[in-house]
Amino acid sequence: MLTSHKRLLVPTLIATAGLAVAGCGGGGGGNEEDYVKTYEGACKNIVTATSDFQKSAGSLASTAASDPNKAVSTLKDGATKLFTTFGESIQTLADADAPEKFKDFQDSVKDGADDAKKGIDEAKAEVAKIKSINDFASLGSKFEKIDLGNTKDLPKELGEKAPSCKSFGSGSSS
Repeated sequence: MLTSHKRLLVPTLIATAGLAVAGCGGGGGGNEEDYVKTYEGACKNIVTATSDFQKSAGSLASTAASDPNKAVSTLKDGATKLFTTFGESIQTLADADAPEKFKDFQDSVKDGADDAKKGIDEAKAEVAKIKSINDFASLGSKFEKIDLGNTKDLPKELGEKAPSCKSFGSGSSS
């Protein structure tokens, strides 16, 4: 039963991770090395938080059967922590000062940062409303309605230099 709920959350979490990666902004005159380090660090935080949440959710099957309230509490705490990490990463990336070659990308993702923050806040509010394991099933459709902003694809060069970010963006832009 928990496995089916986990499957519903994973696409949402991945989509939110993509949003978080896309949440960077800046002026267009920054140092490329510093920018890439900031970007890679934030993406790595997202990857780690997502992995930790998936491991935690995956290990709850037996707990869900014997102590559903504990399982719900653990899932809520994990999801809230994950969304908090996304939000913090969005802010970190939004504050980054990108070099000129990433200016168009920066502009697009900075424009989406406020929508991303609102979307993450809405997702956290939906998680807070969960009372039972069955409530997790409805999260997917609720998360789909959350506006996560529009951004350009991750530039290929940035994806190559910040490999933790490649899983979130297509890396197909030049």
